[in-house]
Amino acid sequence: MTALTIMAAACLALVFLGLWFGRSGTRADPVSPIVVDGSNVMHWGTGAANFTSLRLVLDDLIARGLTPIVYFDANVGYKLLDTHIDAPDLARLLSLPRSQVTIVASGTPADPVLIERAIALRAQVVSNDRFMDWRAAYPVLRGKGFLVKGRLRGETVELRGVRVAV
Repeated sequence: MTALTIMAAACLALVFLGLWFGRSGTRADPVSPIVVDGSNVMHWGTGAANFTSLRLVLDDLIARGLTPIVYFDANVGYKLLDTHIDAPDLARLLSLPRSQVTIVASGTPADPVLIERAIALRAQVVSNDRFMDWRAAYPVLRGKGFLVKGRLRGETVELRGVRVAV
């Protein structure tokens, strides 16, 4: 075998492996991610848990060119639908890919999970929660720009400090 043949075979092997592992369920981090505290945002507007608040905020973020990664406490189904719901079903209801919706296990607080994900992605967090119980463990919470506060005025989403995707 010539060196050229060996190099060509190696390149083909790398392409094959890339295609193979691309199908294996691994996924790249989303482009322009923003982490959303779904358990908090679902109460915006009326104060009662509702899909409308979530949908309006998610649509606004997507329109800004951001990829919302949404986290919920385990009781989200009971708050929204009076029954248990799993992440794939909730993702369908929110019209989001399954990879963008996480419901933490019962007994596990969503806060540290979503904070750690935001840190890993270098993303902001949309929430009106100030995460006071977690500030000692996550000093980034005290910094400017990590948390994005917001509210609904009717059906208008107002977010303060969100970095728009470029």
